[in-house]
Amino acid sequence: MPDKIKKCPFCGGIASIKHKRYKGTLHRCNGFGYWGNKDKVKILWWVGCFNKGCSIKPSAYGDKDEAIKNWNNRADTKEV
Repeated sequence: MPDKIKKCPFCGGIASIKHKRYKGTLHRCNGFGYWGNKDKVKILWWVGCFNKGCSIKPSAYGDKDEAIKNWNNRADTKEV
């Protein structure tokens, strides 16, 4: 799995990865997340552009490698 995170295709800024522990399980429906099973502890990963001026918002994933892979696929679109 790639460790390198590609630059933001929207603003050209440097993207980064963040994580946070949550109690509950993230479920996805039509691209939106909602929480269930409040007894489980989960780590969510965000990879993306955290520049204040950028229009894109990072998405949450339950797996670090999946987050990086999805961001890098988005970054390949070269929208800058």
